[in-house]
Amino acid sequence: MVSIIIPIYNVELYLHDCLESLNRQTIKDFEVIFVDDCSSDTSVQILELFLRNDCKFKYTFIKHETNRGLGAARNTGVSFAKGDFYFFLDSDDTLCPNAIEHLLKDIKKFNVDAVFGSISLITQEGSKIKDFINKPKFLSFPANRKYLLGGTFVCAWGKLYTKKFFHSVIQAYPTDMKYEDVIPFIKMVLCLKKEWKIMESDSLSVNWRQRTNSLSKGKTSILDIKTNLLFCQNVLSCKDFLYFLSKSIHWYQKNNELLVIYRNFSKKAIRDASIYELFTLDSRSVKYALEIIDGEATKNIFLARIKLFYKIYRNNI
Repeated sequence: MVSIIIPIYNVELYLHDCLESLNRQTIKDFEVIFVDDCSSDTSVQILELFLRNDCKFKYTFIKHETNRGLGAARNTGVSFAKGDFYFFLDSDDTLCPNAIEHLLKDIKKFNVDAVFGSISLITQEGSKIKDFINKPKFLSFPANRKYLLGGTFVCAWGKLYTKKFFHSVIQAYPTDMKYEDVIPFIKMVLCLKKEWKIMESDSLSVNWRQRTNSLSKGKTSILDIKTNLLFCQNVLSCKDFLYFLSKSIHWYQKNNELLVIYRNFSKKAIRDASIYELFTLDSRSVKYALEIIDGEATKNIFLARIKLFYKIYRNNI
C-alpha cells in the first residue's frame, strides 16, 4: 500500500482540486494522511465536508495544536503512515490520474528504492503552462552530478519512496525552517554512492501550481539558507559544493545579505579546494566564482592556483 502524506495550511482556494485528484486515482490501494498545521482559513471545514460526503479512499486526519511548519507536518504524516511506500503531495497541487499506479509499477519493475515522477506546471488558476517530462533513466553520482546538484527539481513531492529508503536515508524533514527540502534531497544525492537505487520516470505525477504568494516566492530566510549551505558544505566536496552554490543562488530572491552569505561560502570552498579540484572545475563554476568573490587579490589567487596545476600537469605528460 502507498501512503500519500499531505500537509494542509491555509489552502482553501485550492484544496478541493487536490482532494478530487485523489478520488480520480486509477489505483485504489492507497491511504492518505492529512495533517492540518493550524490553518486559519476554511481549509479544515472544506476537508471535513469532503471526507463526509465524497471521499473514495482510506484516510487519517491529524490536527496540529500549534503551527509547526511544513517539515514537521510531513514528519507527523510519516509517523501515522501504514504503507510500504511514501508519497508526498502539497495541498495546493494536484495528482495526475495515474500517478500512483505508474510510479508504483516502476519502483517494483525496476527494483529501485525511489522513483522521481515528471512534473506539469500549472497557473494559479489551474491552466497548464508546461510539462517537464523526464527521460527514463537510473540516476548515479557522480555520473549525473550536474543534474542532481541543481538541474532538477529539489522537492519532496512527486517522488515515490520505499519505506526502508525513507527511514534509512531521508529519516525526517528539518523543522522550524523554510527550504526544508534541500537537506533531504542532498542526502538522496549522496546515497547514490552506496547501494541505493533511484530512477526517473517519464510518467507525469504532480500538477505543480505556480502561486504568487507561495513559500518559494516569499521573503528570503537568510538563516535557513545558511543552515542548508552549512550542511552541504560539510558533506560535498569543494568542487561539488561550488557547483551547487552556482546553481542554488538562483533559487532565491537576491539581496545584499544573500550575496554576502554566498560570497563567504564560496571563498571558503576555494580556499579549501585542492589544486586538482580547482583545475577540474567546469566553466559554470569558474564563471560563478569570479563573479561572486570580491577583491582582485582573491580572484588572482584563485586563477593562479588553477594555472599552477596546469603547469604541473603539462610538465608531467
